[in-house]
Amino acid sequence: MEKVALVSCADYEKKTVDRALDEALSLLGGLEQWVRPGMRVAIKPNLVHKSRPEQCAVTHPAIVAAVARRVIALGAEAVLAESPGGVYNQSVLKGVYAASGMQEAARQTGMQLNFDCSQQTVHSEQAAVYREMPILTPLAQADLIINIAKLKSHTLTVYSGATKNLYGAIPGLVKAELHFRFQSREAFADMLVDIAQAVAPQLSIIDGVWGMEGEGPGTGDPRHMGVILASASPYAADDAAVRLLGFERGEIPVLAAAEKRGLLGQVQVAGEKIEDHLVEAFVRASDSDGSLAGAKLPGWLARPISRWLALKPKIVAKRCVGCGICVKVCPAHVIKIKGGKAHIAKKNCIRCFCCMEFCPKKAVVPYRPWLFRAAIALTSGRKGEKHA
Repeated sequence: MEKVALVSCADYEKKTVDRALDEALSLLGGLEQWVRPGMRVAIKPNLVHKSRPEQCAVTHPAIVAAVARRVIALGAEAVLAESPGGVYNQSVLKGVYAASGMQEAARQTGMQLNFDCSQQTVHSEQAAVYREMPILTPLAQADLIINIAKLKSHTLTVYSGATKNLYGAIPGLVKAELHFRFQSREAFADMLVDIAQAVAPQLSIIDGVWGMEGEGPGTGDPRHMGVILASASPYAADDAAVRLLGFERGEIPVLAAAEKRGLLGQVQVAGEKIEDHLVEAFVRASDSDGSLAGAKLPGWLARPISRWLALKPKIVAKRCVGCGICVKVCPAHVIKIKGGKAHIAKKNCIRCFCCMEFCPKKAVVPYRPWLFRAAIALTSGRKGEKHA
């Protein structure tokens, strides 16, 4: 049985965060059980892209700073290491660190910011689908890894937390290649578990003070949740987190994959009760698989209809500024800038929603033909569901 500490944390004021973090770590036996003098401790936040803390797409710097101070107080070095989506180089990292507040957090605490953009190949015999993977050098060489995720919805993986956060251990545009290689939700989830097992963080913390709902993980809406979660297991931390949002374990592909492999069993929640922190009417990301679940159609007919009605990204022309970020991050290379606006060749789109995740203007939205609701109602006898 894995233990998860659940502690209330109303805001990001230093005294509030310090109290909540100390309580969470105490419930797990204290940070000193992992951190020793002389260690090089890598802190892995979620810095999905260049974003300010109040947009709730990135781990808040107050949480990172609190962890860094405690690591340094125990006589270890603290280095922040992360690869945002898209291009991964020193210039990009400088911009991301500054915008996210990590540069200031480092100045205040003595934490180091990583600018080493090299990688090391890690081989995993236990992997299900991804055995040879490039891992950021500062993570591969760390004595200890502390994983600090953000609690968010996710259009592809349903939910983004501790396990999904470790996708950032893969450098830059390699992540886009993996979207193309592992296109189904099941395969993508297996790949994420393979990465989590290879990176093997000793401690996972989830910043759920303010999270994100709707079209996460990059362009959704901020939502106050008022909690911090912590566990030695990223899967257990995620299991507790999704229950706060109203999900069942089986609804989250990465948790279903972890459970199938025997990596996730019973979870004990210590500290406060999940029932006292349920997030009412949490807005889930649009369902991206487009399947006609429960439809009474033969497979030969259901499959092409599902593809036709599947959720796809759509460009909102009046918001698009033609910056080209979506072109760079698209793993299928189906986006081009024409007439100063982005255009998607939907026929070959793999529906990974990287374009939506990284668009700084929220110019990409999930779209499904209006016939979808009619098809669901007609084939399954259920009332049409609300979709974008």
